[in-house]
Amino acid sequence: MLDSKTRKLLNFSINKRNEDNYCSINKNEFIYHSKVMPCGNTSNILHYLEEHGYVDDISEFRGGGADFHITHKGCNYKAFMWLEFRAFLMKSVIVPIIVAILTTFITLFISGVFK
Repeated sequence: MLDSKTRKLLNFSINKRNEDNYCSINKNEFIYHSKVMPCGNTSNILHYLEEHGYVDDISEFRGGGADFHITHKGCNYKAFMWLEFRAFLMKSVIVPIIVAILTTFITLFISGVFK
C-alpha cells in the first residue's frame, strides 16, 4: 500500500511521463516535493517506489532532480491496489462468513433440526 505522499509523487510522475513511461523531475520540482513532504524527501520516496516495483532505472542528479522509468505496476497502481483490496476482502471477510454459515448448517443437521 502507498501512503498519501508517495501517491502524490507517483501521480505527479504519471502526469509528467513521456510516451515511453520515462519521467524527469527537475531540480525545482525535486526541491518542491522534498519541502512539501518533510517526513520523506523525494529521493527516499523514489527509492521506496523502486523497491516495490512501481519505478525502475532511477538516475539522480547531483544538484537535484531525477530521471526514472515508471513500470506497468506504477502506471496502473490504482488497479493493483483494488486487486489487493479485493483479495483482502475475500480472505478476511467473505470466506469466514461462508465458513460460519456452513458450520451452522452442519450443526443444525447433526442436532436434528432438518429431520
